[in-house]
Amino acid sequence: MDEIYRIPQFGARVGRSAHPLHVMDRNGTFPARWTATGRRYHTEADALRFPGGGDVAPQGLTAVCC
Repeated sequence: MDEIYRIPQFGARVGRSAHPLHVMDRNGTFPARWTATGRRYHTEADALRFPGGGDVAPQGLTAVCC
């Protein structure tokens, strides 16, 4: 079975904060799964199909174009 991520953990996995993930769930563009107790969650399979493929850009680097 895939690893289960709560929304903040999933956000860290795909490079997004929790708020846009909640918005994407509400508007149906990237719906979350729900536990029996009403908590949102995603799986590793969701990370792979997330827009951008779940690849996270390196943090703390600045790209400069001249």
